[in-house]
Amino acid sequence: MSVDKLRLKNLYMEGQLTPLPQPLEDWHVPQTITQLKAESGHDACVQQAEESNRMPKWKKWGISLIPTKFGLSFATSVHLNQAGALVHIYNHGSVLLARGGAEMGQGLYTKMC
Repeated sequence: MSVDKLRLKNLYMEGQLTPLPQPLEDWHVPQTITQLKAESGHDACVQQAEESNRMPKWKKWGISLIPTKFGLSFATSVHLNQAGALVHIYNHGSVLLARGGAEMGQGLYTKMC
């Protein structure tokens, strides 16, 4: 079984409960992944990477499509489900953005820009 098929088998299905426990309603992730793979030519890229990896001994290529779910929710404490940012716009045109959060490789700084 390919890694992609295994990942698709292990996806949540609509109606399942998350550990929080919240039911997944209006859940389109399996269809989105299938559409993304088709429109991006993912399978052809995987095949190309596999072919490229046959020759060189030390240099290898890889490609993957990894669905990720990150839920931060406080189901019983709605007041905790909020965030804020302080935006200063100065007269000379510069902007200062102060936010709560830590850049851990997820692109927080880029997303805030």
